[in-house]
Parts: sequence; structure tokens; C-alpha cells
Amino acid sequence: MKLFFCVTFFILTNYCFSQYNDTLYFKSGNVKSCTILKYDSQYVHYEYRGQKGKLINNRISHSSLRSFVIYNEFNEQIYNSKSAKKED
Repeated sequence: MKLFFCVTFFILTNYCFSQYNDTLYFKSGNVKSCTILKYDSQYVHYEYRGQKGKLINNRISHSSLRSFVIYNEFNEQIYNSKSAKKED
């Protein structure tokens, strides 16, 4: 029984800490933790948990953001929009 609780606790802890480690930096100065699902030349599609605990999918244009950062499950940065090359 103790093993069951330990394994359950471990799984839930990893699940909670692995979620929403991507970050959106808005031009207004706000910062939002989320999971970035995909991005293209115009929009960033992301997911976050709303006030009532419901998952919300949203998108925002690049013009509203100062930058965004994507991390992997080990909290290693894998993409930073500030350091990405601009396409002409």
C-alpha cells in the first residue's frame, strides 16, 4: 500500500511540475505560464488552465508579444523567440 501511494505521489508531482513551463512575455509587461502547442509566422497557439481548472486553448499574434520561450520536460530551454533568426 505504501508503494502505491509513493508511486502515485511521484507521478502526480512530475505531472504538475512538467506542465506549463513555457512562458509568454507580453508587450504590456504581463507574463503567462502556459504550454505552447505550436507557433507559426503569425500566431502562437497555447494552452493554459483557467480559473475554474478548465483547460483553455488560445492563440495570440506575435505583434502582441515581446517574446516567448519554450522548455522541454527537463526545464531545458529549447526555443527563445528573441534569439531566433528573422526571415526576410
